[in-house]
Amino acid sequence: MDLEERIYRVNGLDMNVVTAGSGPVVLLVHGFPDTHDVWRKQIPVLVEAGYRVIAPDTRGCGASQMPGRVSDYHIDHLVED
Repeated sequence: MDLEERIYRVNGLDMNVVTAGSGPVVLLVHGFPDTHDVWRKQIPVLVEAGYRVIAPDTRGCGASQMPGRVSDYHIDHLVED
């Protein structure tokens, strides 16, 4: 299975996003302080079932950019991303 990993500019931050498969989209969002890697076992199963998986590293996690202020991690910003 081929995973595509790219950096996207989202809300002024560089965010790492992994995608795989085709079909209806499933968005997998990890908790703090994890990364998209927590979905490593689910991604192949979802792709095999015919879904397109999108799994970002949320702000400050994994290969995504880390904002400097605590207020940058408010839930409103995470939802906007």
